[in-house]
Amino acid sequence: MRVLFLATLLQAQAAVTAPHPPANWDIPTFERMVQPMRHATAGRLPLFVWWLPTPQGDGLLISRANGSLRRWVDALAIRGTVATVQVGGLPVEDSLALARTLQEAGQPVYFVFPKQDVLESTVWKDCKVWAAGKEFDLRTPHSYPCLPLADGKIGARWMKEQLLPFRAAGIRVSGVWFDDERLPYPWVPVWQAQRDSADCRRYYPPGVLDDLEKFRQYVLALRSKLISQVMADPVHQLFPGAIVGNFGEVNSGAEVPYEDTYGLKFPAGDVGTADAMMPGYYGLSVHQPATRPGQALTQQVVDRQYLQQMLTSATTAAANARGKLHIPYVSPLPSSDLPPDKTIGISREAYRELLRHIWLRGASCMFLFGLAYPDWHADQTASLNSIEDARSVYDELLAFRPFLDKGTPMNLTRPDFDGKAPLWSGLRLAGQCLVRTFSLDGQATTVTITPSPGWRLKLKAPPQGATYLIHRDGRVEQVG
Repeated sequence: MRVLFLATLLQAQAAVTAPHPPANWDIPTFERMVQPMRHATAGRLPLFVWWLPTPQGDGLLISRANGSLRRWVDALAIRGTVATVQVGGLPVEDSLALARTLQEAGQPVYFVFPKQDVLESTVWKDCKVWAAGKEFDLRTPHSYPCLPLADGKIGARWMKEQLLPFRAAGIRVSGVWFDDERLPYPWVPVWQAQRDSADCRRYYPPGVLDDLEKFRQYVLALRSKLISQVMADPVHQLFPGAIVGNFGEVNSGAEVPYEDTYGLKFPAGDVGTADAMMPGYYGLSVHQPATRPGQALTQQVVDRQYLQQMLTSATTAAANARGKLHIPYVSPLPSSDLPPDKTIGISREAYRELLRHIWLRGASCMFLFGLAYPDWHADQTASLNSIEDARSVYDELLAFRPFLDKGTPMNLTRPDFDGKAPLWSGLRLAGQCLVRTFSLDGQATTVTITPSPGWRLKLKAPPQGATYLIHRDGRVEQVG
């Protein structure tokens, strides 16, 4: 009996300590690792994922015909997620297969344009003035179009050509997401080429090419104008009520400049007629966690650095929302360019904490970026865990859905992680408050907030974080 007991115990221990098998990027693994929602998401923006293991190409037609595509759409819906319809790169009939399936399932239809040079490949198609310069290596020759000669009408015609087949098919489009990351951008080699071209200079306002910061302001304003003309306006015209956003675009202000996760502050500007700001809060932007001489690079140090950079960016974006949706791309992805001793990523606990605070600072939704994209053959455990983390935090906060739907952010001050001040965020709605507190130094502490003018309230801020519901009558209830 003892031998049998010991053998059973050893088998159980082996099962616990054995490494988990690699997670495949496929539908069964996704459904196993990403759990269904407990709270309904109907009427709210869903979570988006770049890119889901949805069939592509002819596989969409086949899976639609055999019913598996509808089952996948339904499985995503109970997980608070919707598959996006790729426009471009696939035959229209393939994209229509997914769009029709979503529509039949009562799910919203959102398009994604993965083409990264929508503007660059269209608006300078007829450009006659080009500036000789260098690529980013500052050695390889490269020619750039004279940026002020962009013709948004060419891009708008191209965009309508892409969208018209879907309108003709009766697809009701809820939104369109773009991933344009090419010109116009105020990169230094572009500035140098424009500055050094006598032909190009005469199309710029005086002084713009003599100062890099003035060039940045000019180009970002031009970019906003072109995104409106080429992306947002055609979508709005063909699909009234649909929302539009492009990766990386965000409002900024003179008083509170938007600051990206690399610490770059943006000049005052906006996203034009687009409906959403879509900044990226990526772990890969944390290149060198700061340590004091002799200080070890611990998980706590890394988590603090990630939280500092990503929440600073999220806060400065939220402070400049000005009526636009705030739909950030989020990922705990660490940089693969770092040496092994510098590749500690943000912990799952800290990542979930970050997401809570982004929600409680006014996020409208989130776009989740996969860790191992685009290598689908790699172990996707970390990627799927990050999706489940985001889903679970969204589900957790949907228990207090009215705050997410209509609440006003209470704290849009930049986080100060240099000292020992705890972190807190919250939403206020009709005299009630939903507040999250979190101690950054691993020690339990307290934070003082102002739920309403003249009322100061001290809340506990434990290392594991705490969520409080503050009632109209002054009662404070810890709910998480």
